[in-house]
Amino acid sequence: MAENRVTKDTTGETFRIRTAGHEWATIVLFGWQATGNDGTPRECGEILIHSGFGQWAYSWGHLGVPFKRFLLKAERGYVATKFMGADAYKFDGRLTVLELRKRLLRWRREGQLNTEEARQLWDYIEEREVELESSTHDFVGVMQQAETELVATKAVLRFVQEPWEHLATSLDIQFAGFWREVWPVFLEQIKAEAEVPA
Repeated sequence: MAENRVTKDTTGETFRIRTAGHEWATIVLFGWQATGNDGTPRECGEILIHSGFGQWAYSWGHLGVPFKRFLLKAERGYVATKFMGADAYKFDGRLTVLELRKRLLRWRREGQLNTEEARQLWDYIEEREVELESSTHDFVGVMQQAETELVATKAVLRFVQEPWEHLATSLDIQFAGFWREVWPVFLEQIKAEAEVPA
């Protein structure tokens, strides 16, 4: 029968950050080497973040460089998806409607819509903008309703069909704030400690 086991790890480094803009975070790093099946060492790392923007954590088991050097080069979208998975990017209603309008103008310029069709769609978007921006579900629903609420020419139907393919997303606002306000301060601190070769 398996027994409970608790170990105390004192190798972690704790960084308590307070930015000039009064943002804060506590970041704990654990970096270590493990031995692969073939006997070669590999770099590993774990990060735990508690901040005014949110809490995140992740552990990497096979890095090509020491952990701090890895963090210095890590890209925003990559880190966000490691911390938050599919929740890293959220439906962006404003961006979705902006892209919808851009597509409408492009279709009109290209001749895929005539003047009346384009005006009808533009007015429909204008009238239903709040609903279109509110959620994925509402956006899709409003676009599907357009098929019965508008004069449904072939071009208009083509424009409103498959609305879920035109959803725009943006990075979670809390993570974006953390990356903008706190992460650079943290990176500045670890840069000197990362032993980056010259």
